[in-house]
Amino acid sequence: MRTKNRNRFPFVLGLILITLSSCSTKKKTWVHRQYHNTTAKYNGHYNGNESIKKGVKKTHENHKDDYTTILPLYKTGDLKKAKKTHSYMDKAIQKGSVVIQRHSIKIKGKEYCKWIDDNYLLVGKGYFYKGEYEEAIKTFNFIKTEYKNTLPYFQSYLWLIRSYVEKKDFASARIVLKELEKERRFPKKLEKGKTKVIADYYLQEKNFNEALTQLIKLDQLIKRKRKKARYNYIAAQIYQQEGRYEKAQKYYEQAIKGSTDYTMTFNAKMNLARSLDPKEKDTQKMREKLAKMTKDDKNREYLDQIYYTLAEMDIKEQDTSSAVTNYLLSAKKSVENNSQKALSFLALG
Repeated sequence: MRTKNRNRFPFVLGLILITLSSCSTKKKTWVHRQYHNTTAKYNGHYNGNESIKKGVKKTHENHKDDYTTILPLYKTGDLKKAKKTHSYMDKAIQKGSVVIQRHSIKIKGKEYCKWIDDNYLLVGKGYFYKGEYEEAIKTFNFIKTEYKNTLPYFQSYLWLIRSYVEKKDFASARIVLKELEKERRFPKKLEKGKTKVIADYYLQEKNFNEALTQLIKLDQLIKRKRKKARYNYIAAQIYQQEGRYEKAQKYYEQAIKGSTDYTMTFNAKMNLARSLDPKEKDTQKMREKLAKMTKDDKNREYLDQIYYTLAEMDIKEQDTSSAVTNYLLSAKKSVENNSQKALSFLALG
């Protein structure tokens, strides 16, 4: 009999929840809270969050990196122009907004539905990924004011900084960053996200020394090589730009080991070759590898970069004649990579 009664409990609870489909948001009883929390989490937040994930995935897939410049930390590009993913964000905004309207149990200034702040964060992220930064900023500021010391409260700091950075409002981003640095209760689980956001802020502000500090910290925080390949690549680019070639080589090698993207691996190999000292024994071996790569069909679209790399190595060895030949070959073999063609012609000039 006890087993039978125990089996009936989920059924009875289900009936109660169905009965309360229009459950009042003016009462804070256990049943009311259970109904609104369950619906807010599974009907609204879950579906909205999945929609954002799909939209972000498409944004990343559509993004094309320009390897002639230092890569951006996030593969988002101009979010205002990413119209194909806006429908995913609209769905998330709509789902989150409906949850807030229908399931918020705010009595005497206290919120009793624990998923409302998460849904505000969902709405803010939806606006961010649509490139509607003013609306995103309003939403994240609201969370920061209304939901102190919750997980979305701390997350809102990070999204606020990202929103200001995307607007190129670095002064406002700096103010929020200083506020964040005073938060002693910041959750450890958000430390990687925080480091990425700060690295992005310094990177976009062109403060490369501070960006490097954060990228090195990321390298230490992230254990899986695949997940930190992009950050290692960016660190290597900065070191190379500053003429710190040994450090550049170290991080390019780490990027090569971790990357599953052939384009990134290829570019890391090219930059690794450019950062070699002409006096090193590996330089001649690298030349031979590059010459071999020109004969591989899968590198046909990368021939311009291979010849450009050979030309850069020639310049280091003060072989101007060979450099001119390779720069010309680079420009000639460039089909769609206009940035690379421009670099080759500029070098020739």
